[in-house]
This record gives sequence, C-alpha cells and structure tokens, in this order.
Amino acid sequence: MIAARIRELGGGVTDTRAVKDDPAVIADALRELLADADAVVTTGGVSVGLRDALPDAARLLRARTVFHGVTVMPGTPALALEANGKVVLCLSGNPFASFVTFELLAVPLIRRLAGRGDPDNVRAVARLDQAFSKKSRLRRFVPGVVRGGRVGFTGDVGNRALVSLVGANCLVDVPAGSDGVAAGQDVDIVLMDNR
Repeated sequence: MIAARIRELGGGVTDTRAVKDDPAVIADALRELLADADAVVTTGGVSVGLRDALPDAARLLRARTVFHGVTVMPGTPALALEANGKVVLCLSGNPFASFVTFELLAVPLIRRLAGRGDPDNVRAVARLDQAFSKKSRLRRFVPGVVRGGRVGFTGDVGNRALVSLVGANCLVDVPAGSDGVAAGQDVDIVLMDNR
C-alpha cells in the first residue's frame, strides 16, 4: 500500500522487503537500503513492545532520533530517524495508521525530496455532511471525500477500517479533546495529492 502510494505521488521505490524482528537484522537492512535510496519508509516495530525492534536498530545504526511519537490518532508511535544525512520514517504496523501517518509525514518529505516548492500538506476547510461522534483525546484524522466545499466520510471510521480509504481524497482533522463534530460544522481537512 505504501509503495503504491509513493509511486502514485511520482516517487520511485527501489526495494521492498520484510525483515525479522531483530535489531541487528533491521539495522543491516536499513544500512543497505540507505545506500541506494534518498529516504526509507518502514512499517511496524516502532512502539514499545518486546517485538518492536526499530528503536534498538536505530541505536545500532547510530541514527539520530528526530522524534518518536506524534500526538495524533491513528499512528501515535511514529518514529523519524536521521542516518548518514538521510531520513528513515518508521510508521505503525497497523495498516490504517501507517497510511494516515504516511499522508501526514511522508508526503511532505517526498515533496521536499522531489524539490517541490510546496512541500507542506495542502489544507482546506469544508462543511461536514455527517456527524462524527467519537471522542478524540488526541487529534484524529479520518478519511473523507471532499467535493464542492462539502466533506463526507467514506465508510467505517474505525482505526482499523482499511475499506474507509477506498475513494478517500482527504483526511478530516478532528480536534484534540473534542466530543465529536456535528454535521454542518466547518472542519479542517488535509487534501491528498493525486487523488
């Protein structure tokens, strides 16, 4: 999914691979990938569980941690590293969360690497067609479809609902600490490139 999205944005994918949950194996793979790529995006292994080996791999790689953890849902455990002057962006293993944080974090990185003058995410305001009733302790980004200044959700708005990404062309930005967002309310949205 991530490789397809990179290609959709006009980027090249030099390699995709699955590696064992072992810090030394991950560090070796990252070294190899960084030799041929401008940046590396990984999924899984970034949280704090016993099998989440990327923080230990970063130490073996002698990478500098730019950040570990973001205050958004989904995708809170995202990790960014700098190694040999290149970025390694490590996303959640949850496919839905990795897609959302890819849009928020990797898309601007890809734009910057491509030399675009407008690297930041394109934001807009739209009127919400339907209510979003979930409480949001952190900022929450929910896939939607925006047309003519109005935005609606694409389906199930649960954090694991990959089907909600089908047809989505934006992410609705639900503010932190909210009890939901009423239908008819203006909301901030993040537009997705090439969608």
